[in-house]
Amino acid sequence: MFVKSRFFPESASRALRQLPVSTSTLTNTLEAAIKEQQAVIGTVSLTTDGKWLNITDGFCNLLGYSAEELQRISHNDLLPPQQAKRVNTFHAQLVQSRFGPAKIETEYICKNGSTIRIELTSRVVENEDRAPYLRLKAEDILSRERRASVAREMAENYRLLVQSATEHAIIRLDEHGTVISWNLGAERILGYKEEEIIGRPAALFFTPEDVANGVIEKEMENARKVGRGEDERWQVRKDQTSFWAAGIMTPFKNDQGDLQGYVKIFCDLTDKKINAERTLYLSQHDSLTGLPNRRKFHEELYQSISRAKATRTEIAVLFIDLDRFKVVNDSLGHHAGDQLLKCVAQRLVDSVRKTDVIARLSGDEFGIICVDLHSYKEAEYLAAKLVKMMSHPFSLGKDQVATGASIGVTVFPKDAADANQLLINADLAMYRAKSQGRSAYVLYTERLNDEAARRHALDEASRLALAKKEFDIYYQPQISLETNRICGMEALLRWENPGLPMVTTSELVTLADDTGLIVPLGEWVLRTACTQLKAWHDMGFRDLRVAINMSYRQIKESNFLSMLDDVFAQTGVDPQCVELEITEGLLMENNSSNTSVLYSLKEKGIKLSIDDFGTGFSSLSYLKNFPVDTLKIDQTFIKHLPESQNDASITSSIIGLGHSMNLMVIAEGIETKEQALFLKERNCDFAQGFFFSKAVPADEITRILRERTDRSAHGAAAYFS
Repeated sequence: MFVKSRFFPESASRALRQLPVSTSTLTNTLEAAIKEQQAVIGTVSLTTDGKWLNITDGFCNLLGYSAEELQRISHNDLLPPQQAKRVNTFHAQLVQSRFGPAKIETEYICKNGSTIRIELTSRVVENEDRAPYLRLKAEDILSRERRASVAREMAENYRLLVQSATEHAIIRLDEHGTVISWNLGAERILGYKEEEIIGRPAALFFTPEDVANGVIEKEMENARKVGRGEDERWQVRKDQTSFWAAGIMTPFKNDQGDLQGYVKIFCDLTDKKINAERTLYLSQHDSLTGLPNRRKFHEELYQSISRAKATRTEIAVLFIDLDRFKVVNDSLGHHAGDQLLKCVAQRLVDSVRKTDVIARLSGDEFGIICVDLHSYKEAEYLAAKLVKMMSHPFSLGKDQVATGASIGVTVFPKDAADANQLLINADLAMYRAKSQGRSAYVLYTERLNDEAARRHALDEASRLALAKKEFDIYYQPQISLETNRICGMEALLRWENPGLPMVTTSELVTLADDTGLIVPLGEWVLRTACTQLKAWHDMGFRDLRVAINMSYRQIKESNFLSMLDDVFAQTGVDPQCVELEITEGLLMENNSSNTSVLYSLKEKGIKLSIDDFGTGFSSLSYLKNFPVDTLKIDQTFIKHLPESQNDASITSSIIGLGHSMNLMVIAEGIETKEQALFLKERNCDFAQGFFFSKAVPADEITRILRERTDRSAHGAAAYFS
C-alpha cells in the first residue's frame, strides 16, 4: 500500500499501527472476499442439445461433483424437472435468436441432494466450423449477497482507515487530477481544510517546477500503466513552505474496470531528508576545510573524464603534498596544523577557476581537477603558479609559517585514458617532486619508473616471505564500551624485512592486492588468526571474536566461500566468532555477484564490518542493500576528538546512522581517555587504539587476557577511572 523507500516503510508502519482499523483487518476481509469469489462462480460449455464440452473446477466446486462424475450425467440431471424444461426453452430461444448474453435464475441439485439458487449467464458462441454452442457462467446467488456484505464491510473499514490516519495524507483525485477526497492527515500536512481543497487541482501542492515539467501527469500515467507510481520530492503547503514528501499513487477503478481516478498517499519526511543530506554531505566533504574529500574527488574525476571525451578537451589531475607540514604540527601543535590546512585550502580555491575541482585527499594532500583544457601547457602553468603561491608564508595568529608544495601533474588523454591510471600517474609525479627537493612540480612521463622498480622488488620479497613463513600476526584488543572489557581482537599483518626496511604494512597490502598475492596471503592470515582464536577459546576465553580484513580481490575469488568453509572445519572455530572487515569500495560495485557472496557469508553466521567508514567511495543508500553488521569509524574522524566540532558531528552522525539501521559501531585509533569517554557517552559500541593497547603478539595478548581475568573485578574499567 505504501511506497518502498529508505524512509517510508518504517513511518508508514508506525502510523498504521496507531489506527483503529488495522491493515490486517482489511487484508483478511479482502482475502475472504477473494476466496468467496473463487468458490461461488463456475463456467461450463454445452452443445446446443445439452452435452458437455468443457467443465471448470469452479463449476465442480459449486455443486460438489468431480469433472468425471459430471461427465457421466447430463446437464438436465442437475436441474429439477420443471427448471430443466424452463432452462432448455430459454437456451433454445437464445440459440435461435443468437441474442446474448442473457441471464436466468434457476435451481441446481448438488451432489449431496441439496439445491442452490443460481443465476445463469448464457451466451451463444461459434467454434471453428461456425457451429454454435453454449457457454454458461453459474453464480451462487446467496454467496453473491454475502459478498455484497463483505464489500460494505471493506468500504467501512477503508473509510475508518483513511479518516483516522493523521501521519499520512490520503487523497483521492479524479482522472484529471482534481481533489475529490481529503483526510485529516492531508489537512495536517498540507494545511488545507477539506472544504478549501475539494474540487481544486492537485497542482496546488506541487512545486511550480514540477507542475511545469508535467510531474503530476507523469505520475498518473505511470500509475495507469504499471499500477503504481512512487516518488520522493519537495512539495508545497498552503502557506507556501516546502516539505519533503515520500509517497505512492495508485489508480482506482469501478467494477467494470473503468478508471475513476487515483489514490495518492504520502508523508512528511523533511527532518529525515535534511538529516540524511547532512550526513551524506559530511561523508563527502572534509570536515576541516569544507572541501570535497577523496571519495567526492574520485566521483568528480570520473564525470570529468566522460565530459572530456564528449567535448574532446583535456583535463589535468594535480596531486599536492604540503612540504614540512609535520614540522608545523610537531612544533606549533595540531591546532596550528589545522589552521594551516584551512589557509592552504582557501589559497588553492582563490588560485583556480570556479569550474575546477579541489579536494582534500588525506592529511596534508590535496587534489585538483582542471577541466576544459586545450593543451597540457595550461596545466603546467597552473602548477608553476601554485608552487609560487604556496611558497608565500601563511599567517597563523602571531606566527608566520613558511611551507611549500610538491605537485605531481598528469593530463588526460595524453598520459592515460582512465581515472585510475591518472591518479597513479599524479601520485608518482608528486613523489618525484618531493624527492627532487620539494616546493616543485613534476609532469608525469614514462621515465617515472623508480616506484615501479621498488614495487617489483617488494613483490618478489613478499612472495618469498610467504613461502618461508616470515610473516607474523599481531592482535589489537577491541573493547566493549558498555562493559569496559576486551571482547575481541583485530588481526594485523606484520613483517620485518632487513632488505626492505621502509616497507609498511599498508604498502605491502596495497601491493599484494594489486599483484594477487593478497589471495594466498589473506588465506594464511585467516587460517592463522582462526587457529589462535580457537586456542584462546580452549583456554576459557570463549567470548572472544576476531576481526580480519578482507580485500575486494579476495572476495571476488571463485573459491572464496569454500576456502572459508575449509578454514573453519580445520581450525574448529565457530564462524559466528569471526568478523570480516570489508572496504567501502566493495559496496560501490553493487552487483549481484558481490551481493550473493556477502549474503552467503551472512548465512554462515560470519559478521561483516565496513572498515574505515566515511573515507571510501560508498553511498549511504547502499547500506540497505548489504547484510552489514558493523560500521567501523575511521581513525581520521577520531584523531581530533573531542576538540574538533566537525569530527564530533561526523562521528556522532555515523553512530546515529549505524544504530538507526540496527548496526553495531566500532571506532579505531583511540589514543586518549577523552576520545574514549566521548565515544562512550554517545553509545558507541566498541573501540580500539593505543589508549587501550597497541597491536601485540599473540603471547602478549594471552598474558593480558589472563591478567584481566585475575583482576576481573576491575577489568578494563581501569581505562576510565
